[in-house]
Amino acid sequence: MFTTVRKLVWLWLLSGATFNTAYAVTIGDVQVHGFASQSFLLSNKNKFFGSSDDGSFEFYELGVNAFWEVSPKLRFAGQVLVRDAGASDNGKDRIDYAFAEYVFWDNESASAGVRVGRVINPLGFFNATRDVAGTRPSILLPQSVYSDNNRNFSISADGVQVYMVKTIANGELMFEAERARPRTRDPDLEVTVLGDVRPGSLEGRDDSWLAKLNYDYDFGRWRFALTHGKINVDYNPADGDGLQAGVFDFKPTLLSVQHQQERWGITAEFLRRSSTLSGFGFPEISVDGDNFFVQGDYRVNDLNFFLRYDHTVRNNDDRRGKQYEATFKRPAYTRYAKDWTVGGRWDINQNLSLNAEWHMVEGAAWLSMIENNGIPRHKYWNMLMMSVSLKF
Repeated sequence: MFTTVRKLVWLWLLSGATFNTAYAVTIGDVQVHGFASQSFLLSNKNKFFGSSDDGSFEFYELGVNAFWEVSPKLRFAGQVLVRDAGASDNGKDRIDYAFAEYVFWDNESASAGVRVGRVINPLGFFNATRDVAGTRPSILLPQSVYSDNNRNFSISADGVQVYMVKTIANGELMFEAERARPRTRDPDLEVTVLGDVRPGSLEGRDDSWLAKLNYDYDFGRWRFALTHGKINVDYNPADGDGLQAGVFDFKPTLLSVQHQQERWGITAEFLRRSSTLSGFGFPEISVDGDNFFVQGDYRVNDLNFFLRYDHTVRNNDDRRGKQYEATFKRPAYTRYAKDWTVGGRWDINQNLSLNAEWHMVEGAAWLSMIENNGIPRHKYWNMLMMSVSLKF
């Protein structure tokens, strides 16, 4: 099946060379859009999204989304995605989001409404558009904030979301808040939370919540956002499990700032991950980790270049992982990552683009433990990523 899907991705991408303008397929009153991307990865040591140490085409995405406006008050939206990304994503189709939206009011100065179903998590600047390669600022988003190993957990949740948009002097204020059950079917989530693959299961709780306040000033020249929430996940042990029932509480606090000029822009986001493990048959553990990235962009006609520094820390009290190494006999460099990335994108037309980027990394905090057979073997490593992407 994976080979067939990959062939479909390549056919779609090649057909994009004949597209001159962006368009949508309309079926009755339903607008349908789609996207596809195929990437090549080559790393000199550790594995990422497949056997990248040997050169890999295993990372691809194919998605179709639809929007139906039944009336000015009632709308439906959804997206189906097929994604293969090595051990962290196996190429199976899934519903990224699917919700009904009811608009309470909508006028020139304000609008408000509610969404019910599988809603997109309001997280930072890029979570809402991270699923479409052509709208990402790079092939790989900054992993300190937008982890791809736990993509399903991050991108959407099942529940209720309310929003309000208000036009104010020289800008626009938007507030989004949700109460929803997080998705926990990511292969690496257990390893991220518990340090290893366990026989039991993680189940999201519907008392989890997330909220974001976003302010756009001067037609988006300046953007500011603050995201905060509390994500609750239960661990249900299996028979003979070495762990007892427990709860994983995750509190993200994310501050986002962006400034744009005609040819250049700069974006920075700072994320504090506060997490607590309670139960499990051992004393409660609470950890804070500070993560951030800074990215500069420069645009010339159809070309966009960027330079980024991305910094990940799992535990502020053990920033270099030395205590972790002494206690668990695992490498200290798996607890942090410093990633310098340089790259660019060529927008051939409104539909088709080519991307390339080079990563120079110290540490392995955001690598898949499953993909690297339990422990990434190298502290210093580099990676080349290239992709072709299409959208309509």
